[in-house]
Amino acid sequence: MSRPHRPTGTDRITELLRPTGEEDRLAVEFPPPRVRVEPLHAALAVAVVLALVAGWALLRPGAPEPQWDTAAAQAPQAPPAQVVVSVVGEVANPGLVTLERVRHAPTSSQSTRRSYLSTANRSTFRRSGPCRLPRPGSRQ
Repeated sequence: MSRPHRPTGTDRITELLRPTGEEDRLAVEFPPPRVRVEPLHAALAVAVVLALVAGWALLRPGAPEPQWDTAAAQAPQAPPAQVVVSVVGEVANPGLVTLERVRHAPTSSQSTRRSYLSTANRSTFRRSGPCRLPRPGSRQ
């Protein structure tokens, strides 16, 4: 018994591309285009558009010059003379306090005997915001 011939990929492509005899039936006549632009007219239209774009780019006004001298003439603003700080924790008078410096918050709020200033977070005394004075042995 002989094995039947298995077609290869090349055989399959050749079979798909061979003429079928019905090519005459597939001939289609397309209608003529409604608008026809001659190549010369198209080239002239493109040249006119490019000339207009180039003219616009060359003739438009430039960007305004920055006003550097006005910013330099202004005096630098001084920081505020006073800050408002919220003092909480082991103090006699908790609440909002108006101070010249934030670091004066523990002394102006009259810290109690139970307050432990050495464990207070000193970085909070350098910025505006709440300042908390902890109890002895507690963590901030």
